[in-house]
Amino acid sequence: NLIYTDRNLLGEIKFFDSSTGYAYAGSNRVILKTTNGGNNWDSIYINTSPFITAIFPSSKREIIVGEGVYSSTYLTPYLLFLKSSDAGLSWNQTYYNRMYTFKGIHFKDNQNGIAIESGGIIFRTSNGGNNWVKIYENPSYSFSALKVLNDMNILIFRDIGGILKSTDYGDSWTEISTPVPN
Repeated sequence: NLIYTDRNLLGEIKFFDSSTGYAYAGSNRVILKTTNGGNNWDSIYINTSPFITAIFPSSKREIIVGEGVYSSTYLTPYLLFLKSSDAGLSWNQTYYNRMYTFKGIHFKDNQNGIAIESGGIIFRTSNGGNNWVKIYENPSYSFSALKVLNDMNILIFRDIGGILKSTDYGDSWTEISTPVPN
């Protein structure tokens, strides 16, 4: 069954519990919320920026959103984190930088989160996404995905082979080589 029938292409769906879930339609700049297990969805955020690239519900009321956006005037990438502490009724910008394109986000609890951007930078927050700090940077890398295995173990995948691994939630990183097919 088709649950949400607007023209938005859903990018990701994440549930906080069995009834409360959030989804984003990246190219159409909308965040959706369900409170009945996905049977019905309501738009809770619509923006004029071109791309929402990730969403993470850290609780039923707190939601963090990342936008990797290109300005149509200058074709300049920028990274923007938005936070809602009232289940999507209002939103506050918690981080903005014109240099980065956002690729992934994860929170292990209501305070501690990690995010990556495509140009080889890893960010971390310890205050619920109100502030973000660079914890790793290698401009020769291009990150494509973030996978958190548990509260301490994280994998970050590079576009052209290679994986960064942390066993201490980002305090240190080890590179794992992967074969690249011809």
